[in-house]
Amino acid sequence: MSRVRRTDLEILDVDYKKSFIAGRLIKNIVMGDIADKSGDLYYTPVQADGSVTAGRADGATLASRVLANTTVAYACTKDEDRVLLDYDQSRRRGMENVDKIGGKSIKKTMRNNYEDQLADLLLGAAVRVDVTTAPNGGDDIIKAVSIQKENLEVVAGKLVFACCTKVYNKIIRRTEIEKRMTFNGVMDQAGNIVRGMKEQVLAEILNVDEVIVGSNKNWGTTASYDERAVLLKVPEMDIDENDLQSDPYFGARLQILAGENQTDIEIYSWDNDKETGHQYDGLGYSELKVLNAEGAVTFEAIS
Repeated sequence: MSRVRRTDLEILDVDYKKSFIAGRLIKNIVMGDIADKSGDLYYTPVQADGSVTAGRADGATLASRVLANTTVAYACTKDEDRVLLDYDQSRRRGMENVDKIGGKSIKKTMRNNYEDQLADLLLGAAVRVDVTTAPNGGDDIIKAVSIQKENLEVVAGKLVFACCTKVYNKIIRRTEIEKRMTFNGVMDQAGNIVRGMKEQVLAEILNVDEVIVGSNKNWGTTASYDERAVLLKVPEMDIDENDLQSDPYFGARLQILAGENQTDIEIYSWDNDKETGHQYDGLGYSELKVLNAEGAVTFEAIS
């Protein structure tokens, strides 16, 4: 069998645990087809607002404010994966089920790669805020978030606090958080937890728009990541390349979409007689691009 595009496998849902959070933290910008996988991206940097001209006399020249074009080079790199299921699988399970197994395996691997890339970008940031130091809250996560919120005001978007499950569980057990649980109905006056601590409750306590929790597998992979969190500005809706020129955003994942489904992951299949199995290939082009670093801050030493 010749190698064929499998659009039916490209639309399979693999996020049944709702643990893939990269798409909720940074928006995807479609750059076009394969011919547009590299080039220059126009965007608005963080800059001072302009001022009006007051009291201009009739006939006097009104000076123009020049809106300069700011560009950054981008190059979407190719990510690939390949899996093989032996012919015995299709005889036992049927071809339709084998296709689903191969397609889902490809998509999970590619999605995990996107998660890991963003986790490394945000949690692995070279500049981090130690929440235990006096200027950064003195080991009070609520104060630490409050202090850093001011620095993020210059970037567009809603305010999101993100971490892995392990860090989330550490935070909700912290003294300063538990003290406020009684006001949200999570804990009674005697200190007994009477209902589950939902992410939105923590968002109210931290005074942010949303708290997003990712899988330990992607966001808590190292001894340092499982004591870190990130506070960042996220666009409140889907944006495109033109929006990047109108407001300063933290960044985006630039990607190439292909095929009738316009998916970011292409899947192909064929029968590989040489290796006696059903072969599945996954392919995607993307790049994570930070445009305004002022839109995110990474916390560390969360215990």
